[in-house]
Amino acid sequence: MSIDVDSVRALVDRLASQGVEYAVGLYPFIYSSEEFRYRNVTATLEPAFGSDVAKRVYSDLVNAFKGVNMYVQVKVEGWEGSLWDYLRRHLLKEHITKPILEESERRLIRIPEEDRRALSVACAVIRAVEGKGYPVLWASSKDWLGFLSVSSTDREYFSMVVSSVLGSKTIDARSLFYKYLLGFQVDDKSHRYDYYTLRLYPFVQSVLKSWLMRLLGTLRSLRTLM
Repeated sequence: MSIDVDSVRALVDRLASQGVEYAVGLYPFIYSSEEFRYRNVTATLEPAFGSDVAKRVYSDLVNAFKGVNMYVQVKVEGWEGSLWDYLRRHLLKEHITKPILEESERRLIRIPEEDRRALSVACAVIRAVEGKGYPVLWASSKDWLGFLSVSSTDREYFSMVVSSVLGSKTIDARSLFYKYLLGFQVDDKSHRYDYYTLRLYPFVQSVLKSWLMRLLGTLRSLRTLM
């Protein structure tokens, strides 16, 4: 089966140009398996843009990609692989990422103090578990495209740890990243486990580092909880 890569690339660019909500929504849509696509797209977009926008964007993406086989093999300028891999690379082009970064910066400027503290603690949790190989919650920046992934086999565990540090009721830790850093959800499952995964773009990881500089004490205290 052959496919016109140029037309699919133009489709992605046209969708991304319709608004930052479409640019963000393209990530969980393209990264997710068909079974989890609706759940991941809507969960990603609802905290940042509202339920109505999330459902509209998902519907528009489904209609736009109808009949497109993500796993067909393509050749582009000497590179060869699946269309899925090619589009994941293309999503990191500046004309797609720049509006996301700019919107994230605007949201962080206006973030309420309560959410700022919770998000900062969540960043500290990520740094505490990154590369440590904990059995329930782990984080890695070894993704071949430079994404930071935060995954768990327990849907509530990340939120539970963050809430424990804050000494507050349970909050949805992942939704803070969807709302302010415009990260995205790529939940999936294997034959043994369900996986609950947050992914953060390479271009927002510097934000995490700057926030963590203010939280060294929190980071040290986390080691007793993990």
